Amino acid sequence: MLSYVAQEGYHLRNVKIHPDGHIAALAGQDGTIRIWDIMGQSQVAEIKAHQGGIDSLNFSENGINFATGSYADKTVKLWDLRNLEDGNFKMVQQNAGGVVNFDQFGQFLAVGTNSVRLYNVKDLSEFGRIDGHKDAITSIQ
Repeated sequence: MLSYVAQEGYHLRNVKIHPDGHIAALAGQDGTIRIWDIMGQSQVAEIKAHQGGIDSLNFSENGINFATGSYADKTVKLWDLRNLEDGNFKMVQQNAGGVVNFDQFGQFLAVGTNSVRLYNVKDLSEFGRIDGHKDAITSIQ
């Protein structure tokens, strides 16, 4: 998988393995996400997710969703793995970009910029915020 990507000249920024271990998501400098079948060693989907490099990508632990964040186009998006198509996402946050991570059950999403915002995945309502960072947050665990 990675040797194929390297041969194609794809500038990789982030790789995440799905919780079931069957697929991987590769996030590129060009804003594209490629979904790979690990066992079959083949690409199964390609999505033009952002208008620039993808800074953060994470799968929910329940395996249904994944979230992406880009400081380049200043957006955070939520994707449903059951329906992967360009433009088929929910906008979580605009004008901020950010890094993303889910809770252990896939019900909540944390987004870090220069603050941390907490969202309910079901309706994307914001239910918490932690301010006070002077610089951009680079990771949420």
